[in-house]
Amino acid sequence: MSTISSGNGGDADAVAAARLYLRPDELVAVLGISRRTLSKWQAKRLVPFRRIGRAVLFSVKEVQATIDRFSVAAIGEPKPSARHTTRKRRMTKTTG
Repeated sequence: MSTISSGNGGDADAVAAARLYLRPDELVAVLGISRRTLSKWQAKRLVPFRRIGRAVLFSVKEVQATIDRFSVAAIGEPKPSARHTTRKRRMTKTTG
């Protein structure tokens, strides 16, 4: 199982490995993204988070799973099979 890593082996990696939840400033340091990007992801509900009072917490496991959902296969690797998704059909009125 892989862990979230910023790649430079700094203190942020140790924080992520030692804790189940991270605060926004810790998460942006680990992922190497801006606070604004994280805020946009929150607004679009791309990354799950918990709000306890004024504190916002991100589960390390859930963030890893979210990032893994956006994985892109390398060139030459077979594409993963399409998942069965259900689409809602629009109801259209027919006159007649």
